[in-house]
Amino acid sequence: MSGSLAAVLFIVLAAGTAAFVATRGTHATGEAMAADLLPQLRQTVDRTIETVRCDDTIVVRDDVTRFECLATRRDGTYMHLTYSMDRAGAKHGVVTNVDDPPDRFRRMP
Repeated sequence: MSGSLAAVLFIVLAAGTAAFVATRGTHATGEAMAADLLPQLRQTVDRTIETVRCDDTIVVRDDVTRFECLATRRDGTYMHLTYSMDRAGAKHGVVTNVDDPPDRFRRMP
């Protein structure tokens, strides 16, 4: 009888642990995300983008993950970007703020 009880408790404990691990978010580094976004942003947004920095740690959730990045252009101006990403990895971004002074093109090297 005690063997059966121990087996049932083990199964319940294993199922609880599996459920807990399955509901926790996966972590991605901002550095890896930025490396993935840089060529895409250069091609679709602005070819003068030199660097991209994203949030240090991005928690990938079951539904929608949100994170922010900062893209810096060759002339020193920057763009703030806000992204949402689904569990399959499809990213949708929007430019939320642009440091784009009127003399930007005169300052380009």
